[in-house]
Amino acid sequence: MLLSSTTVGSGGASSIDFSAIPQTYHNLAIRLSARTTTSTGAANLRITLNGTTGTAYSSQSYNSEGNTATPVAALETAQASGFIGKVPTAGLTASMFSIQDIIIPQYAQTTYAKTLFSTSVNETNAAATNNFLGLYAVNFTGTAAISSISIFCTSLSFAQYTTAALYGISNS
Repeated sequence: MLLSSTTVGSGGASSIDFSAIPQTYHNLAIRLSARTTTSTGAANLRITLNGTTGTAYSSQSYNSEGNTATPVAALETAQASGFIGKVPTAGLTASMFSIQDIIIPQYAQTTYAKTLFSTSVNETNAAATNNFLGLYAVNFTGTAAISSISIFCTSLSFAQYTTAALYGISNS
């Protein structure tokens, strides 16, 4: 069920935030289509849960880019946010947006730490010849039910027409 959605306006936005998330579903899903306002490269997409920063996140990523035959794996530990994808920038093909799907299972339980999974697909060069596919797993040490989510690109703003939708998924 759609819980909330947003579209970034002409001034851009430093983050996309969901708050007052109801605790009545089994899982949460977020579908994000994003682009940043900076002029070069691809930006790292990050997430925080319940406003928690410090060293609460560890992320494992597995990426394959363009015509590169060898995927790259990376691990981040004790981070202030989770790494959930890449976002194209304004210097890439006009009107190209990334696609992220983020799943947060058992977000309302209060016994265990949380894990989320994200996929990311986007273009990574202005010639439109490199496509990027990334898979991400984030471990969050917090055990409280997830009541707020913030998605952002470090030190960058989301461009106009970036969209995000938060869904609650029932068990039945």
